[in-house]
Amino acid sequence: MTGRFEIDTGCDDCLCLGHDFVSANRLLDNAKPRTESARRGVGGSAPTQHGTLDELRLGELVVKKPSANFFLEGSPAGNAQAGHIGLGALQRFKMIFDYGHRKLILEPTH
Repeated sequence: MTGRFEIDTGCDDCLCLGHDFVSANRLLDNAKPRTESARRGVGGSAPTQHGTLDELRLGELVVKKPSANFFLEGSPAGNAQAGHIGLGALQRFKMIFDYGHRKLILEPTH
């Protein structure tokens, strides 16, 4: 499945996925293992379930077994976005923010 994501360098986890995206793609059916908690941010808190996915693909780059927070209400990202990608996933890459072209360039750090 594909989705549009924000980059959240203030998030220390891999993924936070909005409720609409989670429901539409039945992601809680495949998450393993799950624990319930809440994510807190500037806007308040929201109930979530925490688990892992098989992989996250960023273009041709792959993050195996990323942890994910599945929002049970609302979304951590803006309208029409699946959620956000945090430093838990991005720390594996050299990140170049090209603000002029509105791009994020990721390079493996091997």
